[in-house]
Amino acid sequence: MIKAEFKKKIQAEIASVLIDLDYTRDKSRASFVKNTEACEVRISHEATSAGYPENIVSINVLVFIDLPEINKIGHQIFSAPVVNPATLWGNIRLFTPANSNMNTSYYFDLLQDFKIQMERLIKDLKIFDDFAAKINHIGALSNERLSKVPLLRKNFEGGLGWDYKYGCPQYISIIHALNNEFSDARMCAEKSSHLTSSEKSLLYKFIDEKNTAANGFVAQEN
Repeated sequence: MIKAEFKKKIQAEIASVLIDLDYTRDKSRASFVKNTEACEVRISHEATSAGYPENIVSINVLVFIDLPEINKIGHQIFSAPVVNPATLWGNIRLFTPANSNMNTSYYFDLLQDFKIQMERLIKDLKIFDDFAAKINHIGALSNERLSKVPLLRKNFEGGLGWDYKYGCPQYISIIHALNNEFSDARMCAEKSSHLTSSEKSLLYKFIDEKNTAANGFVAQEN
């Protein structure tokens, strides 16, 4: 088998697995899409052989989770970006026990057992799909709930964070605020350095309104 055929075989197998998991191919977005109770899940992958040995193909898998409730609030607060970011996004390895933003690709060797190599990727696709399927409401993304996700507890020891690991901090801030995690919400807002002063003020206002509703007081402005 030549390398081009090997690459097509890998891509066909990935497509077959995702279709079996009830994803639909969306060619316009170069991804596979599934709608769950509370979100839209997208998975895209890229196969690269250039720059690698003749027997190696690299597969990079990116995942996206869009929560309409969060995006709706974001649209009310933030100016429309050129490309609207997903609520959560990243390399799939961040949503698997590997929890890695360093070794993010899967390497397939034409000379090795294809089934064994494919099983590792299939396992990670299913772990991510199971994680996404359990996001049936905003509370599923609270610090407490994330710290109890099977296989992925260590991934979310510090919550979703403000460092762009799992998404843009302004959207993570909204998630925290809706889960009454106001200290984290304000930290994410503070770290959203690319927001305009007006956008940041509106975000702080949103957090304070949620805080007042939950606790009856407004947090001290940073």
